[in-house]
Amino acid sequence: MKLMKKFLSLMIVVVALFACQDLSAQKNKIVGKWQADAKESALFVEALRAEGMELDGVMMFEFKNNGTGEFICDVSTSGPMEEGVTLVMDIILKLDIKWTYKNDLLSVEYTAADVNFKRLTVEPADPEFDAFFAQLKPMMEQKMAEELLASTKDNDDSAHVEFVDNNNVILHAFIDDIDLAIERVK
Repeated sequence: MKLMKKFLSLMIVVVALFACQDLSAQKNKIVGKWQADAKESALFVEALRAEGMELDGVMMFEFKNNGTGEFICDVSTSGPMEEGVTLVMDIILKLDIKWTYKNDLLSVEYTAADVNFKRLTVEPADPEFDAFFAQLKPMMEQKMAEELLASTKDNDDSAHVEFVDNNNVILHAFIDDIDLAIERVK
């Protein structure tokens, strides 16, 4: 009887180890750096097109082993501000994240935000606008970062993950029920 109990205890430990190893292996599949073309995000494109603006850039995800990471959007956009004047903007939006991955479900929680206007100008050039923007830039970046983080609080940014292969993933219904294809960065 003692031998049977020891055997059962050993089997439970072995099954638990395999289960933990499987969950760890599953989590490790998503660990790393991933990117997507910002144009692939209908969320960004639709919002900007509604304002008559175009978009170019990349979205980057970094998922670290410790369940933290970053979501970065490095984008350029331009569009009409008024008749004959085009607004040109290069901006980096960075969100720190906590993430979990279990049973093919990736869940993301945003913990901090940072905004950096690399460029905000108008064409044709207007020195007064550039000077005005230079004065307001720090306040605008801080306010936009606060609003960006606040806007994520009610989001359920979870996605079912489909591995096309080891370097290509589809995040199904990631943000506002939009599928997003991401590729591992080498």
